[in-house]
Amino acid sequence: CYFTRPRAGRIELSPAVRLPDGSTDAGYLDATVTDVGAAVARRLGERLSVGVRVTATHLKLEGLHRRSNASDRLELETGSAAGDTRVTASLGLLYEAGSAGGLRLGLVVQPGASYTVERTASRPSRGGIDQGSLYELRAPGVMTIGAAFRINRYVQLSSQLDYVRYSEIEAFVRPGGATSGRYAMSNGLEPRFGVEASLPLGRASLQLRAGAYVQAPGSFVYSGPDANEAAAFRGSNRRVL
Repeated sequence: CYFTRPRAGRIELSPAVRLPDGSTDAGYLDATVTDVGAAVARRLGERLSVGVRVTATHLKLEGLHRRSNASDRLELETGSAAGDTRVTASLGLLYEAGSAGGLRLGLVVQPGASYTVERTASRPSRGGIDQGSLYELRAPGVMTIGAAFRINRYVQLSSQLDYVRYSEIEAFVRPGGATSGRYAMSNGLEPRFGVEASLPLGRASLQLRAGAYVQAPGSFVYSGPDANEAAAFRGSNRRVL
């Protein structure tokens, strides 16, 4: 059984950058993800193990977005809020291919989950225009394969490849943007590499670990004639963490 908080952060949208028509966007997004779950595994034969994990994930979200025109007059203000929980089940396989745990191969299949977010919006000149519509926030499904190889009793190498189904995420865009073009997000392959060294210090040992994570873009790209949408949804590049 376990309890963890894999996500807790704030994203700020800076108004310093103006879009082609002179307008600016500003705001923030606070999001916290909390997992409570349990896992069980059983060995099938001498080398193969099968595991199942059930997780209840709670999303707490609060956001605010303001759009101002070229004269810095507030045109639109929207707010988002969520406090939703979803339960998912994951499947894992572990195969010990080498002797004495020298080589281990793993596979994990984790489904995605959808959360309901409430959105409100207002225009200063018109009053409230949206008093409680709902939209979907999607956490995409992931399939992972991995391998770990112990060179000796002191050093282990590991690698992992995630296939993230980013295409499950749908764009939440301004009215009219979708009619003049399209928004696309490609699935991503994200490799990870790690090394672990165990240094004996008398009756104790020192564990040193290092790794690299190559993150896929995972962002929308707009294709169409709208200059503002093309500037806002330019996509991104891979990055190494």
